[in-house]
Amino acid sequence: MTLLRNGPINVPIILCIKFYENGSLFTPFSVGPARIYDQAIGGTLLATLTPDAYGVGEFCYTWDALATSTSLTPGIYYDEIDWVAESGMASKTQRYSFQLTTATADTTPTPTPTPTPTVSTDVGCRPHPSWIHRPGLILVEDIGNGLGVGLGWEEARTSDTDQQIHYNIYYSNTRFGVLTTPKAITTSREVVINIPPGNVYYFAVKATEFDTDFDITELVQIGTNAYQHPTSQVLLNEVPDEDDGYRIQVADVSEFPSTGELLIETEIIRYSSLDLVNNEFVVDTLNRAITQTVLAVHEIGTAVGLWKGIEDGNTIIRQGVAAWHETFPQNIAEIGELNVDADGYRAANIDIITTDLSASDTNTVNFPNYDYKGYHRPSLQSLFKGECVNSYVGGEFDGGRGLFFQDRNLARLDAMLQVTGEPVILLRRKWTGRRCKCIGLRREHARTRCDSCFGTGFDGGYDRYINARAISESFVNTRGFILIRYHPYLDDLKIDGGQGLTQVSEPVSWTITVPTIKDRDMFVRFNEDGTEEYRYECLNVTRNRLLFGESGKQEFKALRMDKTDVIYQLDISGL
Repeated sequence: MTLLRNGPINVPIILCIKFYENGSLFTPFSVGPARIYDQAIGGTLLATLTPDAYGVGEFCYTWDALATSTSLTPGIYYDEIDWVAESGMASKTQRYSFQLTTATADTTPTPTPTPTPTVSTDVGCRPHPSWIHRPGLILVEDIGNGLGVGLGWEEARTSDTDQQIHYNIYYSNTRFGVLTTPKAITTSREVVINIPPGNVYYFAVKATEFDTDFDITELVQIGTNAYQHPTSQVLLNEVPDEDDGYRIQVADVSEFPSTGELLIETEIIRYSSLDLVNNEFVVDTLNRAITQTVLAVHEIGTAVGLWKGIEDGNTIIRQGVAAWHETFPQNIAEIGELNVDADGYRAANIDIITTDLSASDTNTVNFPNYDYKGYHRPSLQSLFKGECVNSYVGGEFDGGRGLFFQDRNLARLDAMLQVTGEPVILLRRKWTGRRCKCIGLRREHARTRCDSCFGTGFDGGYDRYINARAISESFVNTRGFILIRYHPYLDDLKIDGGQGLTQVSEPVSWTITVPTIKDRDMFVRFNEDGTEEYRYECLNVTRNRLLFGESGKQEFKALRMDKTDVIYQLDISGL
């Protein structure tokens, strides 16, 4: 729109512009200086004027023609203004004309108009979302697991009830350039973002809205309720300035949602589907130059990105650090799952703690029991009961003659345990897996009374060992017990100043070489009526080597745990 404005050449003239949004005055993201020319196109630049703001959405420039040059004559002149409607959008240039008339006798300058200038021009802006209360990012919180930072903000609303509000999340390890490109998008008002631990990061959040909705859950999840903005691509084919349907080809479309809107230079293009085979965006007819943008030709090599929507203009930036600390308010499962393999100090994938890693079940778990033929007695239980066992000297063993020392030794010990041992539940302490939430920033060991890891440092604390072998003919082992032989031991009462009477018991026991017992494993012992007696923690294991380096029985010392210990919170009712 071009308006003719008049004023005498010897009196400073006031040039004004107003910005409207949905019929109401609106202040754009930025309004630049005005340039005064003596012709419409290709004219001489006469002056550059700084704008003065007069309330919301109203800017004025004052130009003294004769102060610029005494050689100027009455005639048509032009003022040109650059402005940006919203952050991240391309600037727009407005050019208007005005007329300087002959000088007047009264050279008193026209007073500054307040509040409404005498001359103005209306310019339309695209509507954008607004915050209901406080704008932008409010909370940046270290959640304490060394991986994530929690972000929070209040609610924003769209300018049109038919559209859905989204929030673009910006962050960077430098403050400058934080607001350049959004890293994530969400529809929630609380998210957790994964960042490298120990580094200071800067965060910002902008409310945004779209003409058409798209499913953000199709994007790559990078934290709790947070989804990654697709990586910007490069155009591989020329896009003409025709709105009759087109395909836009890039190197990779896998990170983009199935439908959405693209920003190529200053044009917004809506695509209806993805061609994952040819890495193309399928654009239907009448889906070019949407949201008041201009249809244009786009050359090969031009950047192609998912449009970030119409954003609000807040520039609030806050900083945060991801670290470990003892008080752990949130244990976000997604954070751990996404980082446990990639982040070395959050996982112990190899057992490097226990001392004798050669003590393994691999070579001993499948040793054969004594057979029930030949010179081997079939059942010690029957033998000691005085029953007929049909035993005789001679015969074969396991299909051949001879003595298999390790198997026979294990079978002999197993037979002894069947007579002298008692069934217990073995709880193997975890030495690998995901770290428990109780490990703090200032220490790499677990809390002793943690009800999640029971002092082990790993989620769950213990793994239930299920013994698939039969342990006795007279005992049906449906619960996977193992047999342990307890040596005679001291059972004593001790007066403790802090606990009163406590039971002191450190029995020494032994079992066969399978399953492998390790220090800090736990045993659940039972009374004769089947009720639980106490739980015992293995203090140390004595291992011996027999012929050819083969392992013999395992002998270990255990400590009876007091009933106030956190290990009794581990539920074994279903074991």
